[in-house]
Amino acid sequence: MKLRDLLLLKSVIVDDVYYHGGLLYVIFRFHSSQLKSVSDFILKTKQQIPEVVPEYLGKSPGLIKILEHIDNRIPLYYISLDTTPPPSQLDPENNPLGLPSWTREIEYLSSGKIGAIYYTTGTVKVDREGVDVISERDGVFRVFSENPILEFLAAKMSKMPIMAINRSQRLEKSRLRMDVILPQIYASTYLDIVSQSIENFPEWGITLAGSCRFSYAGNFMENGSRI
Repeated sequence: MKLRDLLLLKSVIVDDVYYHGGLLYVIFRFHSSQLKSVSDFILKTKQQIPEVVPEYLGKSPGLIKILEHIDNRIPLYYISLDTTPPPSQLDPENNPLGLPSWTREIEYLSSGKIGAIYYTTGTVKVDREGVDVISERDGVFRVFSENPILEFLAAKMSKMPIMAINRSQRLEKSRLRMDVILPQIYASTYLDIVSQSIENFPEWGITLAGSCRFSYAGNFMENGSRI
C-alpha cells in the first residue's frame, strides 16, 4: 500500500507526514461515514507491513486542534488571499455544486484537476455530474474541478518544493477566499509566488488579505471543516 492509496479514499485529507524516532507518522482526517473504507485500508496495509499500528483512530479533535499540534512541532504560517473570480470560473464545470457559497478543503491536485471536500448548507442536486456524495445529511461532498490560480500556485510550490499543510477556499457569491497554512520557513517564498500570480492573473483581482504566524490567525481564520 502507498500513501497515494490512502488519498484516494473518499473524504480522506492528510494533514501531516513526518518521521520521528525511526517511525513514519501519517496524520489524516475523514468523515465518519467512511470508517469501513479506512478500517479496511489500515488492516490490509498491516498485512503487508506488520509494524503498522494506529496511534489513534476515533473522533476527530478538529482541524484547528490538529494544526495546533503540528505548530508545536514545526512553526506554521497562515496566508489568506481574497480574489474575484472571472464569471467563467463560476460556470458549472468550475463550480460543480452550482451554489453561491461553499467551503472546501483540498485533498490533492493531479493533472490539472482539483480533488476537494466541499462543505455546504445549501441544497445540492446529488445527481449533478462530478458530485460524489459523502454525507448528504452533513452537507459533505467530494468534487473534482479546475482553478487556474490554484493550479499555478501548486505547480510553483511543487517546483520549489514547498509543502502546504492545509489548503482551503471559501466562496461567497462573487468572492473567493483562498487560505494556505504552511511551515513558516516557506512563507517568504510562497509570498513571492503570490506576487507572480498577481502578475499572471490580473483579472482575478488578487489581494493579500491576511498573513501571520498560525498562532495569531484565530482573529480572522474561518474553519468550515466537518471532518
